[in-house]
Amino acid sequence: MGDDMRSDHVASVRATGWLLGIGLTSACVGVSGGKPPDDSGSVTTSVEGGIVVTNVSGTSNRQGYLKVPVHIDEPQSVVQVVGQRSGWTSIDYITDSRGNSVFNWEDWSYSDESLTDCYYMSKNTTTINWPVREVDAWMEPGDYEVWVAALTSEGRYSADIEMRATVLVRPDANLTRGTLSALIAYANGVADDPEVVAATEEAAAHWAEIYASIGITLDVEYGSVDIDAELPSSSVGDPAYEALGESMGDRKVILVVGETITGDSWLYGEAGGIPGPFAPANTGIVAVGWLANAGADGRFSDQDLLLYGETMAHEMGHYLGLYHPVEDGFEYFDALSDTQRCTSYSSCESALGSNLMFPYPVCAGRTCTRQEDVTAEQSGVAHRYVGVL
Repeated sequence: MGDDMRSDHVASVRATGWLLGIGLTSACVGVSGGKPPDDSGSVTTSVEGGIVVTNVSGTSNRQGYLKVPVHIDEPQSVVQVVGQRSGWTSIDYITDSRGNSVFNWEDWSYSDESLTDCYYMSKNTTTINWPVREVDAWMEPGDYEVWVAALTSEGRYSADIEMRATVLVRPDANLTRGTLSALIAYANGVADDPEVVAATEEAAAHWAEIYASIGITLDVEYGSVDIDAELPSSSVGDPAYEALGESMGDRKVILVVGETITGDSWLYGEAGGIPGPFAPANTGIVAVGWLANAGADGRFSDQDLLLYGETMAHEMGHYLGLYHPVEDGFEYFDALSDTQRCTSYSSCESALGSNLMFPYPVCAGRTCTRQEDVTAEQSGVAHRYVGVL
């Protein structure tokens, strides 16, 4: 299978971004790698405030996979695996010790519902957070393998490719309360503008209010980072984003505020994945362009500030694993049962226009609908993200 090509393994992702002190879990979890695939590579494990972190390195086997071993000691655990290599990659399967499928990319490849980006071909980084929903199985005690693929740009599976993976595990049956630690980092020169700093802090407070409504406490720190204010795309990735993640003492989600994203003054924000990695990676941030959020005049009105906060909450929602409930074109939907399906702009705006993850602002003149609603199943997805502690 090393030369096989998966023709429907595509580089594009249907659902792209529109806009978005750690509480510790004390239960003991064990993650062991045993031997890496084909007895090559290495495994190291550490504990970081309630999360067991295992780093695995090795080479892809003859089928083009690095099979990443995961061992779970505690019931009702969530797991995130971040696969990285210098080239195209994806995560295709999770299997248990008997070889039974826990996650299979083929179950979703032709679906009109979106569950995870992990099986789309991604340059350098791919992430799965499992389980995603209540109907997906908890990671119960036992041994598992996560299959991380090495692919060519044409979608062919490649053997003998150097790869690495980060495994993060935490047990948590409580899906009603948690803390998300975040760093808001200003790109070069942005922190020198007091109006932008004040607007960002007010917007972050609104983001915190939205998340508090579903039981997630947002713990925010601020800083500056040596990245050009014309931010690189977070979905494409950039080495500076991985370096930022590696420079932090504590593990956090990262939101970088620049003037624009890739020079696009109309792009509100962009997430580095659905879900995004809770580990240093070149896609390991949410990017936000303050200029788009300030509106056409470049000044923050009260309406702009609300939109700015919703941008932060929305984009971080993607990072935690949430999709738009409906995509533009009304052909694709999220995989949740409590976000209503709709088939036109008017019906979608009526049914879902106030939802945090709606794909665009719903405005009439200078007044926009507040998009702060989060359904019970959307809340469950966010709480299952490994970094919501």
